[in-house]
Amino acid sequence: MTTIILTVLAVILAVFLPRFITSQDPAKDRILGSVRYTVRILCFAVAALVAASSSFVYVEKDQTGHLDKTVGLKSLKDGHILAINGEMGPQADVLPPGFHVRFLLRIFYNVKMEDVIEVPPGQYGFLYAKDGDPLRDGQTYADPFPPGTADKMANDAAYFLTNDGQKGSQTTVLTPGKYRLNHFLWRVELGDATDIPKGFVGVVKSNVHSRVDFGSLISDKPVDCTARSDAAGPAAEARPSRRQDGTKPRVHGRGGSRAGLHRRNDFLGLSFPGSPARRDGERGPDVDLRHGHPSARQAEG
Repeated sequence: MTTIILTVLAVILAVFLPRFITSQDPAKDRILGSVRYTVRILCFAVAALVAASSSFVYVEKDQTGHLDKTVGLKSLKDGHILAINGEMGPQADVLPPGFHVRFLLRIFYNVKMEDVIEVPPGQYGFLYAKDGDPLRDGQTYADPFPPGTADKMANDAAYFLTNDGQKGSQTTVLTPGKYRLNHFLWRVELGDATDIPKGFVGVVKSNVHSRVDFGSLISDKPVDCTARSDAAGPAAEARPSRRQDGTKPRVHGRGGSRAGLHRRNDFLGLSFPGSPARRDGERGPDVDLRHGHPSARQAEG
């Protein structure tokens, strides 16, 4: 606002101030003509410099520039907090590190610098979206991001909002690394990873009846979530000691357990492995993945 006032004031002075630099003496007035011209040029130069000073911004390498539009004609739709089509308010686009020039940038926008989100080794980042499509009736957590789009859905707020991203707690999490997220859209909470020792397997239970995609742990949406009662307790259900033919069953994977760090989403009550998922002919994490609603969980208990 101060920049706008100074720019307008300099333009007004350039237009009106020379009119007061006059003389009744024609000879003196001719001399003052060059003074009037100089004053007008200086005032316009000041206005241009003030405007130019508000037309650039520099973003440090470990930050992102967040834009909040304060001057405009279009307003956000009811229920939304992020603009994707130039509406007034917080913008979906962010400024990456570097020098950015845009005419009157800091007049039309408030620019706020935010640090990049860093997920340290041994932890994960739980995502909560502040904007997006509403959850369906009876839905507790947002649908997982479509396959192959996790990076773009998380790092590009406009893409998230225009590709059915849902508001609320996400089932997709951030693995260790740095992320230039839009803080207007995302709230990130860190959680500790789960270390599964050698000789053990992690039994994973989902309380979300949906497809699971945690990067290294991928499972299609279950067809049947009926709680089984043919064994004593959840562990027995997950890993019966003998098949009907008397042979011992295998857990997912080949050749026994797999040690290493495995991330757990404490908000969902999930433990999931961070090592690569098993492909044909390769060893992978030994994990029993069992899906079910909370009601099924209660039935199992």
